[in-house]
Amino acid sequence: MLKELEKRRLRRKERRRGSLLLTPLIDMIFLVALFFILNSGLVDPARLQVDLPRAESGVSERDTALTVVLKRDGTILVDDETVLLEDLTGVLRAVAGDRGPVPVVLAGDSGVPYGLLVRTLDKIRLSGLEDISLMTLRP
Repeated sequence: MLKELEKRRLRRKERRRGSLLLTPLIDMIFLVALFFILNSGLVDPARLQVDLPRAESGVSERDTALTVVLKRDGTILVDDETVLLEDLTGVLRAVAGDRGPVPVVLAGDSGVPYGLLVRTLDKIRLSGLEDISLMTLRP
């Protein structure tokens, strides 16, 4: 009887030694995949087709931000859709109504007239959106 119990214990130990713990491996794969998913959705400045100014103190926004683009020729894009300056407040209110209060990233070409930039910022604030960032490139 004792010999049988000892044999069972030895078999259990042998099974434990030969097993591979998959839980930590799956956790690491999940974390790496999550890292790449979160970092791949950021706004791509090359896609905007504007010449961004440079700033050393730039901070990245997440992909939940609403992107407003000012092109050199005065064209305004909201999430890749052309909008007139007069309609900007209404469009942003509609988007904010759908999503709730969202951060706004303003990407303006370095050749955009200062007056247009100020008028655009004013329209964004009039729409009720207060979290506004300026997109720049690091030198």
